[in-house]
Amino acid sequence: MRFGLVSIKTVSGQPEQNLLHIRRCIREYHTQCDVLCFGESFLQGFSSLLYEPQEDYRLSTKQDANMIRLLQVWAHKYRIAISFGYFEKEDDKIYSSYLFIGDDGLVYNNYRRQSKSFSSDNEVYARGEGLKIFKYKDRSFLTTICDDLRDETIAKKINESGVDVVLWPIYMSDGHVFKVGNIACVEHLKPLVLMINAYDESTKGGGALFKNGKIVLSLAEKQEGILLIDDERLDVIDNQGLRN
Repeated sequence: MRFGLVSIKTVSGQPEQNLLHIRRCIREYHTQCDVLCFGESFLQGFSSLLYEPQEDYRLSTKQDANMIRLLQVWAHKYRIAISFGYFEKEDDKIYSSYLFIGDDGLVYNNYRRQSKSFSSDNEVYARGEGLKIFKYKDRSFLTTICDDLRDETIAKKINESGVDVVLWPIYMSDGHVFKVGNIACVEHLKPLVLMINAYDESTKGGGALFKNGKIVLSLAEKQEGILLIDDERLDVIDNQGLRN
């Protein structure tokens, strides 16, 4: 399966503009990869929250919102799967979630971050519960978001699960993405791990493929582009800068 780890700047608080960035990547890379992977909270931007519940709830997106449906249409039209982070609202709660849409336009997984993410103890800002294995084509997947993977219980469950691929979107400050303290949580994991960092005012992107806990391929920080990976060959198809 061919994956594209996208390192592209998001505009905080401008989901419509970030949606267009996703569309541009879909159009440009749909013939080169099977799954496009964007970073944590890509749709709204990690720094978009004001921690004023009413305003943040307005900015957040329901899973069945028109914006998500549009992404489903594009995935089906261009026959490519897309995965991306977003602030999800359901009932009276806000979650940091990561959605996987297949090339048939269907939602295969909607994972909610379990570790502390929000800078508020208000109960509006909620956490998810549990891991969920999902199948796409002939691969099995799990998603974890950022600090989730540093939980030893979660890491143990991943190794016991027997999955093929772990999607690991993160939000890590400039210069810290590839530090030993950040990636040590991966070194004992058996599945392939796809790490995708956010790119905004505070973070500067970067991504990597881990095999047996070691970095096999990577895309440097401070570089807008895409890391294209074929997991059957485990060599990079190309490290490309995004074209305008």
